[in-house]
Amino acid sequence: MVAPDKFTLYNCAQLAEAAQANAARQRELELLIAKAGPDAGGPLVSAVAYRPEYAQKRGEMNELRKTAAEKNCKSLPGTEIPGGRTSDTIVR
Repeated sequence: MVAPDKFTLYNCAQLAEAAQANAARQRELELLIAKAGPDAGGPLVSAVAYRPEYAQKRGEMNELRKTAAEKNCKSLPGTEIPGGRTSDTIVR
């Protein structure tokens, strides 16, 4: 869902900034998905409203990590596993 080499022209500082913003939005979407979950229409709302953007943000984060590794950037802030979890199976 993400264009390959989308972040090729970014330098390390720009990659770090984009990763931080991406991680923050991922956390917001996780909270919205969790909040919608218990309601009667929650799974439908979550699938229609939040999951497509969440999948896009995850793809962008993977592309950011790949580009940062190719450019030998230091660790990007916000690229650790979102929410400190060891798995994302809860969100799926």
